[in-house]
Amino acid sequence: MTIIKMAGLQLDVAWEDRQANFERVRGFAKTAVEEGVRVLVLPEMFSTGFSLNPSVTAEPPDGETPTFIRELAREFKLVVIGGYVQQRQGGKGANAALAVDSNGVMLAEYRFQK
Repeated sequence: MTIIKMAGLQLDVAWEDRQANFERVRGFAKTAVEEGVRVLVLPEMFSTGFSLNPSVTAEPPDGETPTFIRELAREFKLVVIGGYVQQRQGGKGANAALAVDSNGVMLAEYRFQK
């Protein structure tokens, strides 16, 4: 039997400030790895907070947040799952989630379709 330690992260998000939130998450990831965590699950919209402003929150699949998720996984050798807002046509956003392995390679992707 193999036991894998997972951590779900909840954080006080800096409103619409990706870089500040990325730094907070990076600090938590460091602590998680020191505690033996191998899978880190980040909250929905962890990089911006629940802003309803798609001009701030929406980004492409290769945007800052998905890129950060991949880099975080590689940096700390973690499986990372994180939610963000993916751009849709017409300037709208859609809830999305990305799961990557410890090399930053996509395992799964979810995007709400309506």
